[in-house]
Amino acid sequence: MSNNSKILTSEQELALRQPIDETVGKIQEEIDSLRLNGTHKVIEISEMIDAVKRDKIYSKQEKEKRLTELKNELAKAKKLRQVISKQLMIILKKLCLISMLTLIKII
Repeated sequence: MSNNSKILTSEQELALRQPIDETVGKIQEEIDSLRLNGTHKVIEISEMIDAVKRDKIYSKQEKEKRLTELKNELAKAKKLRQVISKQLMIILKKLCLISMLTLIKII
């Protein structure tokens, strides 16, 4: 077999993929962290609002007060989610760039 072979051995493939997998893992952790403070927080507060609306324990005044607090938190969480969405787009673009560079390296 010639030395110009484009077929990788399994060891070569693993060696090539290791830094990619590590980078993707770090990026995924960053994405997960951002989602916890963004989308997940919005969902959590929305569910709390629904629970307060259904709850019969609170008086009308207590319920209104709690709903006002939660709606304010929800508004803040939605603003934060917008900022985080922009950060996620930057991260995903970085990930695409890494993938393209890796493909170029293989070819």
